[in-house]
Amino acid sequence: MTVNDPDDTDGAAQISTRLRDLANKYARGEGVDKLKDLRGKITYTAHSIEDGAEMIISSQDQKAVAAIHQFLEQMRRQNGENDPAERP
Repeated sequence: MTVNDPDDTDGAAQISTRLRDLANKYARGEGVDKLKDLRGKITYTAHSIEDGAEMIISSQDQKAVAAIHQFLEQMRRQNGENDPAERP
């Protein structure tokens, strides 16, 4: 996630804090029902990037990877976003 205005350093810091908080919450099994039972097999890592932050959700377990993909697809649909692979 990034801010729309590159000069918005406060917004970028807020995004970074929010994603770190979400990563910690998800790692504790809070907030994502589909991933809760697999939390021991999933890693959530949030870190700052230029103008914002990103969260990386990863696993070596195939069932967990499938659940992660389902979760991300659901989030894209809820937020009206296209699949990143389809973007120009």
